[in-house]
Amino acid sequence: MFKNTIFMQFFLPDTELFISDFSKMLLEYDSIVTTAKPTHWGLYEPVRRFDEDFLKKLHEEAAEDEFAPELQTLNWKIRNWKIKKVKKQPWDFLGNGWFSAARMLVDDSPLHMMEGLAIKDDMSGDVDFSELYAYFKYRLQHNQADYAFIEYMTRQRLMDYLGINCCTYNGEETEEPNMYVTTHELRHWLPNLPWLAYFGRPYVELFGEEKLANAPVYRVEKIGEGYLLQLTEHIADMETDYPSYRVKEQEVKAYLHPNAFYNREKGYSLDILKAHLEKYTIPQPGSVFDTPNFTELRQGLLRREQQTP
Repeated sequence: MFKNTIFMQFFLPDTELFISDFSKMLLEYDSIVTTAKPTHWGLYEPVRRFDEDFLKKLHEEAAEDEFAPELQTLNWKIRNWKIKKVKKQPWDFLGNGWFSAARMLVDDSPLHMMEGLAIKDDMSGDVDFSELYAYFKYRLQHNQADYAFIEYMTRQRLMDYLGINCCTYNGEETEEPNMYVTTHELRHWLPNLPWLAYFGRPYVELFGEEKLANAPVYRVEKIGEGYLLQLTEHIADMETDYPSYRVKEQEVKAYLHPNAFYNREKGYSLDILKAHLEKYTIPQPGSVFDTPNFTELRQGLLRREQQTP
C-alpha cells in the first residue's frame, strides 16, 4: 500500500562535519519533536540504541567542536511505537533521518552539508506535524541555509515528480516513495516548489528580495538572509484538494522565476555514471535552467580548514 511521506531537507553551506554539529541537531530534534522520537542511530546502518546514555554523550559532545573527517554520513531511525514488536519480525518504523557531509563530487565541486528526514504520515494525528514545523523553523533560525524544504509526497504529488532526478518509485503497492535532492541537482534546477520552501541568499540573489517578500503564497516570513514561503494554509491541502493546490503552485513558480524549476521538455539526466558509460555530456549548470551560484560552499570549506588544527 502506498504510504504518504513527509520529506524534510536542509542544505547548509558549511561543508565539514563536526561531532558537535550532529550532536546539537539530534538534541534539538529530540527536545522539539515528541511524537516521532529517534530510536536507533549509526554511522551508516542505524543499529545502535538511542537511549539515555547516548543522549548524555550527545550533551558532552555538543560542547566540543571536534572535527570528524571519518563521519561522512550519520543515520537514525524513528520507530512507530503503536506497532508492537513481533517475534522474529522487524519493527515497523515511521521513518528515518540522515546527516551527510560528503565533501565533493568527482569534478571537485563542493557539496552542501545536508540534513534530511522522511516520516510516513497520513495526517491522521499519529505524528504532530506542528512539532515538525516548529523544528524546521528552529533549525533555520539557528543555522544558515542555502535552501530547505518540507514536501508531502502523496500519490498524486508523486506523479509530478516522476522522471526528476530526486525521486524514485517502482510502482509496486508495497513500495514507498523516496525523495533525496542533492547539491548536484540544485546546480541544474529546482525539482519543484514544495509546500514549505526556504530560499537562502543564493536564491534571494536569483529571484530578487522584493519578489520573494511579496510572493502570492499563504505566508511569507523572513528568516536570516532568506525567505520562508508556505504555499497554502494546511499541508493536507495536497491531499484534500490537489487540483487547486497544483494551480497555486504553478502560479507561484511562474511568478518567482519559471526557468529556475525543472520541466520535462527541457530536462535531462544528471546520472554521472550513465553519462560516462553512454558517452554523453551533461549540460553545464546554468546553461539550460537558471540557477544560483553557491559561492558560500567554497568559503565554508576554507573556514572549516582554518579551524582544524
